[in-house]
Amino acid sequence: FLDPTTIRAFNHYQNYSDESKLPERATLFIELGDATQELLFAHIEIVRDLCLEIDNHAHFNASMDPQRSQELWAARHRTYYASLALKPNGKAVVTDTCVPLSQFAQVVQETVNTVHEFNIIGPVFGHAGDGNIHAILVHSDEDDEEYMKRIHECNARIVDIALAHGGTCTGEHGVGVGKIPYLKKQYPPPTIEAMATVKRAFDPLNIMNPGKIIL
Repeated sequence: FLDPTTIRAFNHYQNYSDESKLPERATLFIELGDATQELLFAHIEIVRDLCLEIDNHAHFNASMDPQRSQELWAARHRTYYASLALKPNGKAVVTDTCVPLSQFAQVVQETVNTVHEFNIIGPVFGHAGDGNIHAILVHSDEDDEEYMKRIHECNARIVDIALAHGGTCTGEHGVGVGKIPYLKKQYPPPTIEAMATVKRAFDPLNIMNPGKIIL
């Protein structure tokens, strides 16, 4: 899924004409595959009906043409660089929360609202199939300390929202260095110590990724 800011970033990045631009609204990409063309057509109709049942103003666009499909998927595949292009010499802090699917829609909306609340340039997108949500919080060297403070506060709030809905601070990017504080929010000390014990058993000299995940 891509939020309206993500679509806007992509349209700008591709320098599309008005006729070629994707509608700047929340967008869900669904890829279907079936054994026969008849089954595929039937499933496309089921998906179309479900989408229009949820939102009868939804714009549904289906294509079996590989070139057209590639053009549509480009909006997702180029999201990162399109987002960076929203600022000159753009850089980004990328969030990576993940929540149960039952909480997904709510957390997506709260994440988008949080980015807006902090007045940050931040496309929100993710993987609807597994509950993974990313926000690309864009900044540049020209931004002042106050803006960067808002970036990090927004990041922390987004993680707190996911944890409050039974989610995790990282769905696929890993803890590394930047998410160590959030791991400690997510799990109680005994759980963290159990992880550290396993790490020490396999790496008694602490030469495997020292300083990451578990200090």
